[in-house]
Amino acid sequence: MQEGRTEMTRMVFSYHAYRIYTHPLGLEAGIAELAVAGISHVGVPYQHHAEPYVVVLRQHGLRVVYTIGAHERPYANAFGKGDGCCWDLEGGGDPVANALWFANLYRKLDRSAKRLFYDQLRSVGVYSGYPGCLYGGQTIAARYSCNWPDLQRTFSAGYGHLMPWPTACCGGIRGPLPPGALAGMPPGLPVLHAIASPDPTLPEAEQWAQVREDTRDRLGWIKRGMGKGLCLVQAVDGPAGARWSEADSRYCAIIGEEIANV
Repeated sequence: MQEGRTEMTRMVFSYHAYRIYTHPLGLEAGIAELAVAGISHVGVPYQHHAEPYVVVLRQHGLRVVYTIGAHERPYANAFGKGDGCCWDLEGGGDPVANALWFANLYRKLDRSAKRLFYDQLRSVGVYSGYPGCLYGGQTIAARYSCNWPDLQRTFSAGYGHLMPWPTACCGGIRGPLPPGALAGMPPGLPVLHAIASPDPTLPEAEQWAQVREDTRDRLGWIKRGMGKGLCLVQAVDGPAGARWSEADSRYCAIIGEEIANV
């Protein structure tokens, strides 16, 4: 078994939960809401690595995964201590070149593990789409510039030491997944099924019904052995910007209820 894969067997990764430090009742109250949703890994922009709230997240046992924006290409020395990194692969480009860049970045982080990562349970993830789904008539290679088999091969080849396989955070779909959503996914590649933000075009009651139904659907896939966990991507910002809102709290509560019912 490759290093890092055991922690992927049960994982709830909230890509934008770093906003919890703006919770109106304070950080501790916000962390309690993350616990309701079963969140184990918190996505934090890599630029935040020196922020005091990151220390508090770790003190509560949460794992910090540094997120990289779709159009960002940071150097390895831009990161602080953390449990891993996850790249939002929506920035275009060539799938093979994207895979090579991210693998090279992670290799450099791995070589400096004593300084950059505080334990040995490091993870690496990529946010993209489902290989068996079309997005606006495009494949994920065209829409997201991602090819999961190429990305896995790039991570697995030529380093001379064990590396975790990239975790596939698959999103971009509201509603039940079609039966062939994971068709073409390399065997053994850990998959986190994304739960999207509510559809703002729907009435409020229908928005939250959609979140609940999507969560049930994705948990069903996981229960059948076709997924290792959830990736939460709630990130609807209000006029004040990237701040925690009542909608975030409701999102966490619904997901926590559905997880408890599995």
